[in-house]
Amino acid sequence: MLRLTFMLFTAFFMTSCEPLLHIINTLNNPIVQIKINDCKIQTGSIKIIHPVNLGTIEETIESLTNSFYNKLTPTNPLHEVIKFRIKKLYSTLYGLKPQQSRRHRRWDSLGTAWKWIAGTPDAQDLQLINSTMNDLINQNNHQYRINDNINNRITQLTQTVNNIVNSINVNKASMDTTDAITTMLNIDVINELLDNIQEAITLTRISIANHKILSTREINVIKSTLQDQGVTINFPDEALQFVTPKIAVKNGDLLYILQVPQLEETTSTIIRIFPLIVNNQIIEAHPNYVIRHGTKLFTTDKPGDFVQKSSNIKEFKDDCIQPIILGKQSSCSSIPKNETTQQLANENTIIISNAINHTLQTNCGPTDRVITGNFIIRFQNCTVSFNNQTFRNLETTLINTEVLHGAFQGSLIKWNLSKHHDIAIIGNTAIENRRKLDHVYLRQDSLHFKLWTTFGGFSLTTVTCFIVIILLVKSINPCLRLRHQEPSNTDPRRLELKEGGVNAEPAQLSPTCTSADNARG
Repeated sequence: MLRLTFMLFTAFFMTSCEPLLHIINTLNNPIVQIKINDCKIQTGSIKIIHPVNLGTIEETIESLTNSFYNKLTPTNPLHEVIKFRIKKLYSTLYGLKPQQSRRHRRWDSLGTAWKWIAGTPDAQDLQLINSTMNDLINQNNHQYRINDNINNRITQLTQTVNNIVNSINVNKASMDTTDAITTMLNIDVINELLDNIQEAITLTRISIANHKILSTREINVIKSTLQDQGVTINFPDEALQFVTPKIAVKNGDLLYILQVPQLEETTSTIIRIFPLIVNNQIIEAHPNYVIRHGTKLFTTDKPGDFVQKSSNIKEFKDDCIQPIILGKQSSCSSIPKNETTQQLANENTIIISNAINHTLQTNCGPTDRVITGNFIIRFQNCTVSFNNQTFRNLETTLINTEVLHGAFQGSLIKWNLSKHHDIAIIGNTAIENRRKLDHVYLRQDSLHFKLWTTFGGFSLTTVTCFIVIILLVKSINPCLRLRHQEPSNTDPRRLELKEGGVNAEPAQLSPTCTSADNARG
């Protein structure tokens, strides 16, 4: 039998230690929903009322004080001890009773003559303190339960002290040592009761119930009330963490109220939301945790609690997250984002967003692989490396990570891309605009250079040609005029030359004309 047990344990241990790698492609879904745990939402409360009569305690203390000063001689060894403890009794008692202020305050909104010294009253509390105890009992209201346990303890203690005091006053002229010890013990009991009440007031200010002021039977009643509603409680004192205490005082009366939550019959689900980058954009605003209760969503301040108190939750409605979870068409405001991110959802789950040809390396898979898109990676007893970050899991038991796909798979989403004017985006935009302007100026300068090269060069050549032509025309025109003015061989004047010598120099022609004539000749 022992060998079989060992073999089963070994098989279980080897199975639980087996490496595991599971990759889920989320496609184009804008969010990932991971279930955290189940919960129940508070719908009301049951109030357990503990009335405490401080006036009765004060009367008991006065009886002890009178007996002490009248019957206990100063030579008794316990005289100073009892005197010190009686002073402590009065100090604690006056610390519990409300002091009258010179400035009168109106407490009409909180109940006639009642003062809340710890806890925040609600409408039911105001109804409670404005009613007498008999009214609440006669109404047989299941939301109110009167518990006289503390008052019964005070009554029994008072009777015991009175019997001792009467016996001493009637039968003895002074207290002996036995009577002094009995008196001191009763003073200690009253002191302990007052200390517990004072501690309860202090803890109530931070919403913690004090188990010292409650009996075991009372704690078990609270435990049974919660267990009947589906709350798992292992130890009796554990039930007090679901209870909200409140304290009100009025003259010599004190009310210690324990508010036990009433819960929905159906169980709700606490979901953690992870937004994903889709088409270089991501949902702008979203709650980290929501409670899904049918078709309603609630945000919560305490996602780890099974009992979701009404003070910690708030109904959530929007046009993006709620329709996506319920599988309806949504309209989401988004911001631009194109970086690759990876985060650890829990001990064995990684969420990868916007992977672009990134390598996923593991020591529990067949080979390394290149991935693109959004993925959920579940791993156990495995090491996963992605984007220069390494994740390790050496758990011997598998944590069941439940991914809720819901009804939003492939649902229609209307994106409203918005850009925030933060410093980083403004700086990047300015740099990008400057690059664009430099590119425009560069192209413009290149175009100007081409135009000058084409049209400017053409104009310079044309002007030069025109100048040369004009100069040639000007140089040729005088020669033509001179040629037209020269006499021809048949001119009569040339035929009438007289005989004799030449008296004048021949006319000099311009060099240009001569050169031109030579060229023609």
